[in-house]
Amino acid sequence: DFEKDAADSEVSSRLIAETIHDPAVVEVGWENGLRYTLGLAEETAGELNYVLPEGSVFLVSGGSGGIVGPVITDLAQATKGTFFLLGRTVLPDPDDADIARLKADRNGFKAEMMRRLLDIGERATPAIIEQKIAVLERAAQTLGTIAAVEDAGGQAIYLPCDITDEQSTAEAVKRIAAMSVKIDVFIHAAGFERSRK
Repeated sequence: DFEKDAADSEVSSRLIAETIHDPAVVEVGWENGLRYTLGLAEETAGELNYVLPEGSVFLVSGGSGGIVGPVITDLAQATKGTFFLLGRTVLPDPDDADIARLKADRNGFKAEMMRRLLDIGERATPAIIEQKIAVLERAAQTLGTIAAVEDAGGQAIYLPCDITDEQSTAEAVKRIAAMSVKIDVFIHAAGFERSRK
């Protein structure tokens, strides 16, 4: 950042000097010939006494895939709480044959998925097959998390909900309000992963 009336030559020379000195610097200001920047100071966090009581109620957007599953399981062991899990897809039955087949032989299941798609006249590209398998894997992770929460003495309630859709979210909130008078903790873990080259 520079003063409004800083000369173009001053701005350009200082930018070059900053880049040469530290190409990773992100916040620097110059005023009246003085350089300002952020600095870090080590401080103790102080005492953290927040304790989640037994029976706490959790609302988790994003279901329970990835790192969220183990976090929820730890919280269930500590609190024996109630967990409202929001996810975009409808969960299959825990005894679904496709989940068992996927767990036993992922590559074999991919070949089977390709045959199924071709049999019904749909495209069966590797990307489409991977997308369908990813949905099933997330569902299996969520079912595993639900079982882990219940094994730990907690209660897990899965609600299909797309938090990018206002009506879907309102319906989920209404259902949760009918089952619980409070939410102690909200864990927002919903998101999209769309990597591109």
